[in-house]
Amino acid sequence: MANPSNSMPTQQDMRALMDLFGAGRMPEAETLARRMAGKFPKFFFLPNLLGAILSAQGKTADALESFRRAIALKPDFVEAHCNAGIALHALGRHAEAITAFEAAITLKPDHIEARNNLGNALQEVGRFEAALQAFAEAARLQPDYPPTHNNQGSVLQALGRHAEAIAHFRHALMLAPDYAQAHNNLGLSLAATGDAQAAIASFREALVFAPDYAEAHGNLGNALLLAGQLAAAVASLRQALAQRPDWAELHNNLGNALLELRRFDDAVAAYRAALALRPDYAEAHNNLGSALKAQGLLDAADAAYRAALACDPGFRLAAGNLGRVRLLQGRHADGLELLIAHTGFVRFDADTGVRLILEKADAAD
Repeated sequence: MANPSNSMPTQQDMRALMDLFGAGRMPEAETLARRMAGKFPKFFFLPNLLGAILSAQGKTADALESFRRAIALKPDFVEAHCNAGIALHALGRHAEAITAFEAAITLKPDHIEARNNLGNALQEVGRFEAALQAFAEAARLQPDYPPTHNNQGSVLQALGRHAEAIAHFRHALMLAPDYAQAHNNLGLSLAATGDAQAAIASFREALVFAPDYAEAHGNLGNALLLAGQLAAAVASLRQALAQRPDWAELHNNLGNALLELRRFDDAVAAYRAALALRPDYAEAHNNLGSALKAQGLLDAADAAYRAALACDPGFRLAAGNLGRVRLLQGRHADGLELLIAHTGFVRFDADTGVRLILEKADAAD
């Protein structure tokens, strides 16, 4: 009589499990997968599928354990190696992820996803040239695969090679015109080259295809802010924050737009929201000081600038701003000392000996 531990589930059982997985009914799929894996402990496919179900629920560490169980049962199981790499990458264990993807590629050199994932992991640890090589090999194997070209562009973007990055993003979009991430990335490189209007158009195109794409809303807001389209910037930044309220930089940028609009109370609230998320955010402390100063709250502005300098003692702009506030507070000696130490553009009028003259904008402005 056959040992049931060596047998396989029926096609009907597997279909039931796959139907639950495909329908997104993950808790039920997990329960069934665990029961089946216990009944058929040597069927290597089940722990791999269970790992995918666990990953879909954010149970990444448990998923990794399941993928490794599949590999132990079948060491040449390419998909399990690749899935283990994805889980390791999500856990921030990038060196182990690289090893897992390399194992998958050794078993199947033409595995495009493994090569792309390897490139992403290499980029994460700053091995940009190796990442470019991984993506280039993936593109050679499958030149019509849009994510590979987008990934190449992302590495070139990180290296500051924006003209080359733009070419790759456009290639990806030629292959997949609805590729929202490539539109967003193209916008970032266009913005970096100073083409603000083209960048705005790219971010808006990304949102046509992915209306809830928080990063594209945020990037659009930043680009509109730089272009001086303040009301539109506020709307885009608020839309991004509705989806990503934990994004400190966007709270800060929203504050900047509101400050430009002279909506001081709203700007203060935005900067405080940024600082609640990142108490050591020197730029937000400095900007909060400027909003408070604009309201005439000089003591509170003084405290905000001092907080910026506590976070970043070399923050010249904050030091200069603190100096100006101290002059307004009547603390002339302190104010002059800060301005002289941190600007280099201060002299005294020869006739009066007391009137402060700022000959031009501070070097740090």
